[in-house]
Order: sequence, then C-alpha cells, then structure tokens
Amino acid sequence: MLYTDQCPFTDHYTGEELDAIERAYGIPVKRVKLTTKEQAQNAPTAFTKYSAFYNGRFVTYEILTKAKFDKLWSTLGKPQG
Repeated sequence: MLYTDQCPFTDHYTGEELDAIERAYGIPVKRVKLTTKEQAQNAPTAFTKYSAFYNGRFVTYEILTKAKFDKLWSTLGKPQG
C-alpha cells in the first residue's frame, strides 16, 4: 500500500482501518508513505494519494475501509474474513 499526505484522512485509513483489516483477515499490510516529489514521480502507480496492491498487483486506488476491503477481497477470489 502506497500513500501520501495529499488527503488529510489518509493517516487514519492507513492506520486504524488497515489494522482492523490485518486482524480480521490475518494478512500483513506493508505501508509505504511517499514523502518526496521524487518518490511520487517514481511510484509504480499514478495514484499516489492511496494505492493498494496484492501480491505485487495493483488492485485499487480507493481508500479502503473494512467494508470496502470485504468486497475487494471477494473479487480477488478469497473467502470473506
């Protein structure tokens, strides 16, 4: 998961919300906060405000809540947590 401070709520969603997802699904989430213009320019996605990846594959630029992650997880062919 890549993110920046472009949105004032990103820290909440990359903190508490992702912690809840990690606990519910038992999957580790690696958070990478982009802090420089160069990091953003060299990111593997144009969506630097928030980008989620699964197994190295880009899956969404939408900020994830647990409910949104539940839907996303089912599209990835995984059982509900």
